[in-house]
Amino acid sequence: MKRSMMVVLLVLELAGCMTITEDVRDNKVSFQRGKEGITLVFPGTPSAEEVAFYREVFRRFLRVEKKPASGEVVLMGERYQDFFRVGNQMLRSWKNLTLRWAQIQQVWESMRWEAENSRASWALPLKEEMISFCRIRDFENFFQKYQLKPSQLREARAYLIQFLDVEVYFVSLQELMERYSRYYTLDDLTTVFFQLVVLPESVEWLSFLQKRYSRAVVRELALLSYDKPTWDKRLGKPVSDLESEFVKGFQKRNFSHSVWKNLDFVHEYQQLLSLYNSATKSTLFKK
Repeated sequence: MKRSMMVVLLVLELAGCMTITEDVRDNKVSFQRGKEGITLVFPGTPSAEEVAFYREVFRRFLRVEKKPASGEVVLMGERYQDFFRVGNQMLRSWKNLTLRWAQIQQVWESMRWEAENSRASWALPLKEEMISFCRIRDFENFFQKYQLKPSQLREARAYLIQFLDVEVYFVSLQELMERYSRYYTLDDLTTVFFQLVVLPESVEWLSFLQKRYSRAVVRELALLSYDKPTWDKRLGKPVSDLESEFVKGFQKRNFSHSVWKNLDFVHEYQQLLSLYNSATKSTLFKK
């Protein structure tokens, strides 16, 4: 009987550790779960919906990194960039910025797509955010015009990777990982180059590695600064071979079902991609 009681108490104690508590004081909100916590400093007094949103953000990043970096994050008022500020803090132990930023974007997309049909208070601040994989209004309007679903938006990004490769706009993933400080900055986050080249490649690369190996292996590599010999040894083959496999997978993709049967959609999308990637090569040289 005593043993049973001890088990019950232990379960309750563990459950308590999983509970997220919050402390709201003026323009500061602190979230805590066990020893893990973060404090957000808002530009003004946050609304109840904003507090709920960031509570959910905190919870979701805890799924990714159970022991995230604690600390204080000053928010500037632009939700997407502030989301990245919080993600950067909580995943600070991820030294590989390509994988870190891709993971942050992956969490953002998941929340944004869920928010579309959710009545939860955390979803309300996301209702007016762009739902496309890139934060460019012309693409947002285009995707809404053809009423693309989340699965079709993912296909649209896959089509973009194929387009980038064919048009020689594709940036080597090894380049992104080796010279991450040139690419992954909050100032770059809002640029067309980042939204239509760097981030889509990064997200697809993360997904590719997670499916090819596992989330645990990817996290293990993300905790280390990129080092080709280490990657080659851990993944069992040269990174260049993996990247070649990654690119060939998109080259083989056949976009011919669902909305892709609509030639007007395909033609208009190609025109948008050509227009917005026209300056990509010059941007690459500057980088």
